[in-house]
Amino acid sequence: MTAAALEGFTGIDAMPYQEVKGPLGTVKQIARSGIPFGVANAIEGQGPLAVGLSLAGARPSPPPAIDQFDIIAKQKFGGKKFQELERWQQKEIEKQNPDVYHTLIANSRPMQQQAELQRQKIYNEQLASDERFQSCEVTYDQWKSEMNKRRDQERAVMNFIYRDQVSQKDNPLTRYFEIINSEQQSDGTVNWDNVDAKVSALPPDDQAYVSRNTGLDGTPMVLRYQQMKKQAAPFMKEYMDMPTFLGASVEESQDTTNLLQSARAIQGQTMGKMPMQAAIVMAAKQLGTDRKIIGIAMTAEQRRNPRKSMYWKQHPALGQLYGSMAPKELMG
Repeated sequence: MTAAALEGFTGIDAMPYQEVKGPLGTVKQIARSGIPFGVANAIEGQGPLAVGLSLAGARPSPPPAIDQFDIIAKQKFGGKKFQELERWQQKEIEKQNPDVYHTLIANSRPMQQQAELQRQKIYNEQLASDERFQSCEVTYDQWKSEMNKRRDQERAVMNFIYRDQVSQKDNPLTRYFEIINSEQQSDGTVNWDNVDAKVSALPPDDQAYVSRNTGLDGTPMVLRYQQMKKQAAPFMKEYMDMPTFLGASVEESQDTTNLLQSARAIQGQTMGKMPMQAAIVMAAKQLGTDRKIIGIAMTAEQRRNPRKSMYWKQHPALGQLYGSMAPKELMG
């Protein structure tokens, strides 16, 4: 499926990854960066006289790529250096100055070059997955599962993508990464529905910052999906503000849920032979859980908040976007 076709489906502009067009594009750019400036200009169509003057030293070489980006950043964003910008601002400069960006990557450390290649690979694979969904080769649930697997893969390169932002004091992306780490499961994958739900509960300014600075490399369909989640965020926040268990606060409900998850893991290790209450006691010892939370966990099924289930049913979009967050009693 072409970018134009996807634009028509999603109703938003496609944002194809044009900076590094796969491994071959990067290799070509790295090779090109080693060509003398005058020869490079000849390749781009300059005449022999201009080439001769460049080779003779009559034309000065351009400043390093990062210095060029600093100049552009200061002109465009109120005197800030490139490394001081938000990620969406950096992305805008990179897209508008692809040659400078290619040079920057070509002269960067091998690990950063590899991160750029991995980012491009993830984008291309997601685009192929989108096309399979559009042609009805996979279901929505399968498409979403594959997308979340790629979000797991993207974690490996986040340190490079957001290296400038996380080095800034009190940057909201630091809290975003803390949420991601807290939702890592025992098999190393992340519960992205939980991550997105917790982001929806952040202070409005932090939400806005995370929203405008993440997902910038998404395919048109993924961008549309993210937009739908933004629209559903107020409803998800209201849902998250309801305690899961009667007689417990939201925080106590979360502690109880964590205890129950640990207890189920212990029970699973015994192939279901250990009674749930015994597993709860063992898990509580490991976690250092206080007595009130243990008591709630012991009677969890009787304490489930019916208002939370009712709210979920009243807002079907939550089930489509945050399926794994459904109340336990509504899960099939």
